Amino acid sequence: MIGDGEGRFWRRSPIWCLKSANSFQLSPVFDLGAYDAEGPESFERVTGVRRLSSGVVVVADGGARELRFFDEGGGHIRTVGRQGGGPGEFEGLGFLSLWRRDSLVVHDGRRCTFSVFDSAGQFGRSFRLEPADSVRFPRPVGLLLGGALVTRGFEPRDGPPAGGVSRRALPLQRFDLIGSFIGHGPRLDGDEWFVLAMGNDGFAMATMRFGDGIRLGVGPADLIIMPSHGVN
Repeated sequence: MIGDGEGRFWRRSPIWCLKSANSFQLSPVFDLGAYDAEGPESFERVTGVRRLSSGVVVVADGGARELRFFDEGGGHIRTVGRQGGGPGEFEGLGFLSLWRRDSLVVHDGRRCTFSVFDSAGQFGRSFRLEPADSVRFPRPVGLLLGGALVTRGFEPRDGPPAGGVSRRALPLQRFDLIGSFIGHGPRLDGDEWFVLAMGNDGFAMATMRFGDGIRLGVGPADLIIMPSHGVN
């Protein structure tokens, strides 16, 4: 899918084939997070990494609820954020993305809020996504260059699901960076779940370990949708 991020962008693009893709090799610029690391290089749970135009690397540590800044050689510059509910603080630090002019957009899944920081880690503002139709709990997938935030959610069921293997609908939506709803994207089939009916409308469900599903990625102007088959 291709888009301009302003509202009229859902259209198909040619399928990219792994077999025809060019291969390339990567060599590390610097290493962070060794097993015996201490201080800022000791991470609890990395949930996102972004590189600014200056070469500075920002690492989101979801365990410590911190954003850590490192220079081009891997030297620690600063740490911002901490656990809490105030401005620039996090209860659940997950999604991390870059916006224009090296602004950082961070999602706190537990508080259902987004925070915007500048390239120096200075907190700017926070916002929540406005409810849109019946889609519940939208979670970020990625950020388009034009400033549209692509999210995935789910639609409530009218009743308990039938037993067996099922794939729940996965609606995609777009919001701007003040939280206002822009429009709908494709409505896809999500990952396979196994549902165990337990009577009296009770049920238990779990993701199929080797089931079919999809993986999503967002580039500057692209939404990449890739089927996954038995590789969860």
